[in-house]
Amino acid sequence: LISITSFSSKDINIEKIYIRGDFINLKIIPYSGEKITLIQISDSDVPIIEKTINSNSISYNLYPNQVKKHNFFKRKTKVELLIPKNYNLDYIINTTNSSISINDITGNIFIANTRGDVTAINIVGNLNINNLYESIFVFDIVGDVNINSKNTRIRTENTTGLLNIKTTNRRIKVINADTIGDILTSNSKLYVEFNKITPTSRVVTSFHHIILKIPENHDFGFTIFGDLIKVKNKFPKTNSKKFLVLGTSNGTISINKK
Repeated sequence: LISITSFSSKDINIEKIYIRGDFINLKIIPYSGEKITLIQISDSDVPIIEKTINSNSISYNLYPNQVKKHNFFKRKTKVELLIPKNYNLDYIINTTNSSISINDITGNIFIANTRGDVTAINIVGNLNINNLYESIFVFDIVGDVNINSKNTRIRTENTTGLLNIKTTNRRIKVINADTIGDILTSNSKLYVEFNKITPTSRVVTSFHHIILKIPENHDFGFTIFGDLIKVKNKFPKTNSKKFLVLGTSNGTISINKK
């Protein structure tokens, strides 16, 4: 193992952590220690960690293939960032060809990644994810969630803030969202289970089906557009002035009770 331990955030007033990297498998988790600690687990014979401490932030640069000149296979190097429990920090992560896993953390999180899975579980704070390819899994989030991706399969469960998702050519599955904004994909199925909408909320795909599950006592109606679609609505017509926009083509829109 190669370990680099920063100063305690109490000592230098750390508010943000920046992580940049390529071909890494990054995990961020809390622990019972007192120092913010980054550990390189695999390929420990060649250290890849470069750290910079500023007045209110820590920056880590993690680029294993720059130091391993002959790494033709480009395996992902495993790295763990250990955060003392009850720390509230902002995380700004910019990676390529990497996998990101963040569990049980308090703070706002921004992730920009390509060609790797992103998983966020039990987060208290706003979550923003930009990802290309692979999958995104988001569970138990107390805060707003914004996901903007391409060719990425997405699954969310138990989000309490506003949820916005945009992808292409992959399925979206939303379970137990409190409030949705835009849930958008193309050429793939949508399953969306939620309670409330915003004035501009949309659920839209193309060439596939949409399945909605909503409370029986919801306070909105539906505006539906598309070609060659079939609508199955379990609810009577409402006089509400709030409307959810639904759209697809060559598919069925099913509106069901939770």
